[in-house]
Amino acid sequence: MLQGFSGLWAKVVQLRGKWQQKHTLQALLLAILICLPGVYVAYAYCPQEVSVNGQVIGIAKNRQIVKAALATVEDAKCQTLSYQLELVDQVVLKNRFFLAPRAGADQAEMVTLLSTLNYAAQGIAIQVNGETQVVVADPNAATQVLDKLKESFITVAGSEETIKTVTFIEEINCVPVWAVPGEILSAEAAVTHILDGEEADANYIVKKGDSLWSIAREHDLRVADLMEANPELTSEALALDQVLRLNRSKPLVTVMVTSEKTAQEAIPFPVETQESKDKPRGYRQVIQAGVHGAREVTYHLVRHNNQVVTQEVLQENILEEPVKQVVLQGTQVTVASRGLKESSSEGSGRLSWPLRGGITSSYGTRGSGFHRGIDINGNTGDPIRAAGDGKVIEAGWSGGYGKLIAIKHSGGIVTRYAHCSTLNVKPGERVARGEVIGRVGNTGHSTGSHLHFEVLINGKTVNSTKYLR
Repeated sequence: MLQGFSGLWAKVVQLRGKWQQKHTLQALLLAILICLPGVYVAYAYCPQEVSVNGQVIGIAKNRQIVKAALATVEDAKCQTLSYQLELVDQVVLKNRFFLAPRAGADQAEMVTLLSTLNYAAQGIAIQVNGETQVVVADPNAATQVLDKLKESFITVAGSEETIKTVTFIEEINCVPVWAVPGEILSAEAAVTHILDGEEADANYIVKKGDSLWSIAREHDLRVADLMEANPELTSEALALDQVLRLNRSKPLVTVMVTSEKTAQEAIPFPVETQESKDKPRGYRQVIQAGVHGAREVTYHLVRHNNQVVTQEVLQENILEEPVKQVVLQGTQVTVASRGLKESSSEGSGRLSWPLRGGITSSYGTRGSGFHRGIDINGNTGDPIRAAGDGKVIEAGWSGGYGKLIAIKHSGGIVTRYAHCSTLNVKPGERVARGEVIGRVGNTGHSTGSHLHFEVLINGKTVNSTKYLR
């Protein structure tokens, strides 16, 4: 019986322990439930130390005030800039339990403290050859910029010219980027920035025979540009070895436009010279008048930022053949003229006209500058002939001269033929008087189709008309 009582008592003790354990857990859970709101209130409404990028900027009354102030600042910036922003700076909050519950800044004060936060926006970077040049707001703005850049360099000479292609020479990419709002430009501002380009500084040392006009022409500038870049100039007088600054800007992109143009042009009549030993040198008489012919020509043109770099004949239709002009010329006197040698393997020393046409601009002072040659009127495609026997020393692009040919003759004589549309010779070739070396054009710094012809003696330009016959 004692054994039975002992077992019963053990069960009673076991049940009592379970009951105490159960009620202890319930009591603990009840305590947690009672304390939890208080902990939350203490946490949520505890004063907060606010740090931006590790630097303490102030104390806020609580977390809700900081969050509301951040939302207010971001909303204000988004409304001003009209696109979504992301916070760049790191904002950290730290509980300050031991401060008075109402200590710290209110929402208005926190807005002021947080107003200088830095935000970023996602935009589109327009890259040229892999380098970011401008950032715009979105892909539509980037498309507008590229379209307007192309439109800026579409030049049509008339109804008979048709644009074929408009492309960029450089590699252009549009890439999403994060940018500071102030770096994001409108489409109009981005176009202006790209067209204005970057200024390239260079120096030029004045040589004998230089003028502001000739220097400006050689470097694709205006005289006004040179005067602005060199404010110390009080007049157009230049000193030998004087250093001038050449400041010029170049667009950040190159737009290549190809087109076709059909035009009717005159065909210059050929000139046949018949020499007479019975007539003195300098005697010249037209015994048969020349008559220009006519042709219809279709050209393929390539422009880089409105500058014609190539002009090729695609098709030519002769409408009327020219009639040659016959000139009787005296050869009785054989002495040299104006100090130029008469015979040499590189030239006779006497020069013939490279193109038949009126002189539209003479040698000498022109406006505020000095014209170092003569301009002979002509149509694009007219043949340019060598003024004398000689050796080609230059044939290619030369700044404001456009496509240029230079020929070295005897006696220190060099002739230059500028603004050509096509070049028929290469450096090192020998040419004969009257040989077609190129075609009249409008390349470089030119206001219309013509030939700019220069004569240099020992490196100094002279009046070409004194040596032409």
